[in-house]
Amino acid sequence: MSARGTSRTYIVERLRREGMPDLADAVEDGQVSAYAIACELGWQKRPEPLGTGSPNEAKRRAWRLRALGF
Repeated sequence: MSARGTSRTYIVERLRREGMPDLADAVEDGQVSAYAIACELGWQKRPEPLGTGSPNEAKRRAWRLRALGF
C-alpha cells in the first residue's frame, strides 16, 4: 500500500515528484513539518484552532516557513 494523504512519506515523495526537492530536504532535516508545508502549498487544510493550544506555536511555525521563503 502506498503512502497518501497527510503522511510524511507521501508529502516528501510528492514534493520531490513536483520538483521541490529543497522543501523535501527541509522536511527530512526537521526544519519544518511535512504537514505545515502541505498546508502552505494548499494540499491540506489546517483545522480552525480551538483556542486550547499554545498561541506561540503558530508564530514558531510562521517563522520556520518564512525562513524557507514562504
